[in-house]
Amino acid sequence: MGDLQLFQIVYTRPFFLLEIPPINFCQDILEGNRHLSDERLARVLAEECTDRVNELESKFGISLEREKVIITPGHSFPRRVYAGTGLGRNITKSMGKYAMELGIDFYEQSAVVDLINDHNQIKGALIQRGKGFHIIHSPAVILATGGFGGLYQSSDNPRDVSGEGIGMAWRYGAILVDMEFVQFYPYRLQQPEYPCYDKDFWERRLSFKRKTRTVYGKIP
Repeated sequence: MGDLQLFQIVYTRPFFLLEIPPINFCQDILEGNRHLSDERLARVLAEECTDRVNELESKFGISLEREKVIITPGHSFPRRVYAGTGLGRNITKSMGKYAMELGIDFYEQSAVVDLINDHNQIKGALIQRGKGFHIIHSPAVILATGGFGGLYQSSDNPRDVSGEGIGMAWRYGAILVDMEFVQFYPYRLQQPEYPCYDKDFWERRLSFKRKTRTVYGKIP
């Protein structure tokens, strides 16, 4: 679903590389979210992420750039990894080519309307493509539709990130957890209008210009 071309101009978020014991990464995760996350899942992420990230190079031939010093707060060791030049197309182009070689069909410029429920088992999905509707039958369906950040009036999320996938899962019995956690990046303040960056936010520091001088204040 969606469109691979959409990611030609999108910058990648950082991946994470583990060159230290997984327990250190796991501890950073737990401390970063004030121990609200599921420790078991945090441990799985910390233990398995390195192999998955390294596959981008070994399996898909994607050039990676590794952080040598800590840039983003929240990490006790430098572990971020970027796709070369940070452009999303460096990932989608290579992985899309790999998927096509496996014979996977793409339905671009399409939207999932609903899932197909057959005696309490999901057997596929109904999609809309242009003015037409199509049924895709499948023994399993994976919903990777993002969250619902696009519903907010002020958001850097695309407007189609509006929670339809979450709603579909809920309608057919999925248990939703941690719905109150919506990721956002404080890049800009509306009042006063001024850029705000991750480091300032993590350090609970607010910066803005008042006349000719910059004022810093603590965010509670």
